[in-house]
Order: sequence, then C-alpha cells, then structure tokens
Amino acid sequence: MARYLPRGRRLAFGLALFLPTACGVDGDGRLAGEPNAAYSDPAIVEVDGIRNLEIQAPWEILYLYDGLPAREVQPLFLSGRASTALPDGGAAWADTEGARVVLFDRVGAVAGVLHGASPDGRALAGPVSVAADARGVLAVEPDGSALVFRNGRPVEWLGARLPGLLGGSSRAGSAAARTYLEFALAPVRPDDPLLWFQPAEGGEPRPVGTVKVPERSFMGQLANTGWVAVGPEGEIYFASALEPEIRRFDRSGKLEWVSRWPTPEPIPAPRFAAEGGSVSPKFTIVQYGVVLGRDGLAYVLASAGSDTEERRLLVFDDRGELVRAADVPADGALFVDRGGRVFSIPLAEALSRTGASTRAAFHPFDLPALDGSGRIDLESYRGRVVVVNFWASWCAPCRKEMPVLSELASELDPADAVVIGLNEDIRPADGIRFVEELGGVSYRSAAGEGRLRDRYNYRGLPYTVVLDRELGVVKSFYGFGRTVDPIRETVMRELGVPRDGATETPGAR
Repeated sequence: MARYLPRGRRLAFGLALFLPTACGVDGDGRLAGEPNAAYSDPAIVEVDGIRNLEIQAPWEILYLYDGLPAREVQPLFLSGRASTALPDGGAAWADTEGARVVLFDRVGAVAGVLHGASPDGRALAGPVSVAADARGVLAVEPDGSALVFRNGRPVEWLGARLPGLLGGSSRAGSAAARTYLEFALAPVRPDDPLLWFQPAEGGEPRPVGTVKVPERSFMGQLANTGWVAVGPEGEIYFASALEPEIRRFDRSGKLEWVSRWPTPEPIPAPRFAAEGGSVSPKFTIVQYGVVLGRDGLAYVLASAGSDTEERRLLVFDDRGELVRAADVPADGALFVDRGGRVFSIPLAEALSRTGASTRAAFHPFDLPALDGSGRIDLESYRGRVVVVNFWASWCAPCRKEMPVLSELASELDPADAVVIGLNEDIRPADGIRFVEELGGVSYRSAAGEGRLRDRYNYRGLPYTVVLDRELGVVKSFYGFGRTVDPIRETVMRELGVPRDGATETPGAR
C-alpha cells in the first residue's frame, strides 16, 4: 500500500515525458512518484560556470511505500541519521544511542554489528557518522576521532586530523565537514575551506570550497556546518545544516552548482541568547544529512517545519534540480531501490531484518538461581526463543516492567519460548526481597551478583534481549515505557506468528 501526500491535478502527458527521471516503474508496477501540479521551473543563474538554482517546487510528489521489496535496496536514513555506502555494495549506519555501527547487506538486511573497544581499551561511545577506506570501517565520534574496524573487529583509534567530521565515503575517498554536534565559537576567514577531501589512495587531505563569513563573526564555525556525501568518481555533495542549500563539487574540488529550496517558514540566523546567567548560541537545524542513492540521485533529509515531528525528504538530480519531495517520519527508516522508489518502515523492523546465520551470539551464562533452586544454564534453552531480562532491586523502571513481563511469560508456551531474568544486585537477598514485594513473577531469575554489566556491557537497566532458537541476538531493548508490546511482537515474529495470523518463516526477513 502506498502512502503519499494528497494528489493534485496530473500534468499534461507531454510534461510527464519531459521528466526523464520521474515515475520509474519496475516489475511490480510501482511508481516513484506522481507529477506535481504545483511544479514550476527553478530560477537558474549561471555565474563563472556555476549554476545557481532557486527551487520553487519539486517535479514530483514522492510516494512512500510500506514494507521492503524482495530485491536490492539501500538504506538512506534511520532515526534521522544518514547511512554510508560500503565498497562491498552494502551500507553502514551509526547507532549513536546503541554505541555501535550497524552493517546492512545489498537487500537491506542487517549483516552485522560493530561495537567494542580498541586494543588499548578505549570503547566506542556514541558514533555519529561512518566512513570506509583502505584501513577499514571507521566509526566516527563527534570530536572527529574514529575507531577502525577490520574484518568486524576493532583494531585502533584514529585521532581527529581534520577540523571537520568525517562523513560520506565511496571508492574515491572520504570527505569531512564541520558539524554542529561539536563546534567552537570562532570566526572563519574568507579563504578558509568549507570541506576536506581524503583520497582513497591516501596522502594529505585537500581543501574543498570556501566558507561563508556571517555577520556575527563568532558564528563562523557554526554557520558552515553541514553534511557530506561522496560519489564514486569523487564528486562531493554538501548539504548545509543551517541553510536550505546543497552544493556539488566535481572531483577536482571545483564548485559546479548551488541549489536552494524554500523552507516552510523563515529560518532565523544563528544568534546568542542569555539563559540562566550564561550566554549560549541558538540556531535552527534545516538539513539533517545527505546520501547518494544507487540511482544517481542525492537524498537530503530536511526540516518539515517547527510545528511537526516529521521531516522532509528532498531528492536532487546531478544538475541540482529538485526531482521529488515528501514528508517522512522523523524516527523511522527509509530505503530506496535502484528505480528511486522509497520505502518507509519502523526503525525496530529495519534493525530486526536479520537472518539467523548473521546474528551475533549472546554471551553464554551458567549461574545460580536467585531463589537457590539449582542453576540456570542458557545453553539448556537452545531450540527455544529466549527473552533475557536484566534487572535490579534499585531499578525503578524494573518495578513497572517485571509484572507485565511476567504476564508475557505466562502467555508463552514454555516448549517454544521462555523469559529468564538476570539479577544485577550484589546481594541476592536484595533481589529476592524485591520480587516478593512485587508479589512474585512467573519466570526464573539467575543471580549475577553485580558482575553482569562488565560481561554484557549494557547501557542501563532495565535491559532486555530477545534471542533466537540458536541463542543469537534478535533485538535488544533499553529501558521501559508503558508496555512490553515491542518485545512481544519481536518474540512472536521469531516464532513465526505475525500480527495478522499468517505463517511466515522466522529470521527470513
């Protein structure tokens, strides 16, 4: 089922033919979008060989499709952050909250997860972008430093070499831009570079473009923040973070065009504001990232206005014209196929589309039962779907979660799926008293005696992991809201019981 903006009048047939990248159709008959009745030609001024475009409206209204097709797709944005193409045809995405990098294969399924620490003990904390080069996959922190992964293992930390944040990469190299995630209140000089390009063959990074000097000089670094994507031949796209503007540079670093698009409302200039006895910068984020699709188009995630939680997906061709646009969910996952068709699915679904053979094995345990009734050995549950719940007596959300998790355990056939608790209290007696205060729960817990966090490196409690029948990690859940429905749905999907009651193959998504 397609979801899209309200349809306007269709344009004349001749105009539809004039739009060469519009309305792509594949074997299942899906269209990328429909002609936009409000379209008008952009105003184009060419100065010194540079095209300057003022966009009025997109050629087409973009369709958004639910679910992913059974063919090659590319992740664009997940939870509002851009993915990065990898040399093997897959992609990588920085999961900042999860302190990891998620790898996707050519069909959009999760192919692996990168996390951990370098040999010197420094752990990945909160990557915000990913790049790839001859050294491996680089998980980049906000300060520009990066943990290098090779063959799935962390091998070394790289210190920040550039003033900007390393971002998009391709077989030609990587590029870096200043980021609003970490910046200095400092001026820029008119001849300072806007970007830096690191060729794949190595050598010194070369400067690209020039900055804009704002009226408020100390906003210079902030005003030139943005996002980068690098094409296969070394062309670079820069999407400004604070302005509705995208620029393209050729492989030599020459500016080819600048395209500006209309915003839903006026964008105030960065400014200083006094709050709580201190002065801090105030600014509005206009664009959240740029990704180059395998269809040759540039996909930009932009603001859809201050009064909505949605974002705006803008699609530009290689001449700077706005091909398609539509409002999209801010916290979901967007994928695109080679025909330019865009698919929108929940983030949880995108991160759970994993074949069992590629799932990471959960660290085994064989621990004494909290109540003294023998031992609990994870290996003995192989062949069943297992929900492992980490909890402690001092965890306030656990007090709300455990009773409803107990109800879930009671719903499950223990021959197919079970819930196991792992108690993190140093003294088992504290955990036992906590369970008694709850009136008991329907599942067993093991005594971790305060040693679990070092082994499993979780961020906080409660922490729940759903394991498949081979004890591989299907999905992890941090914290607790008001329901265990996301956990229940993950378990049921793994058992082959989808919400509509039809039968499907577990792990085949």
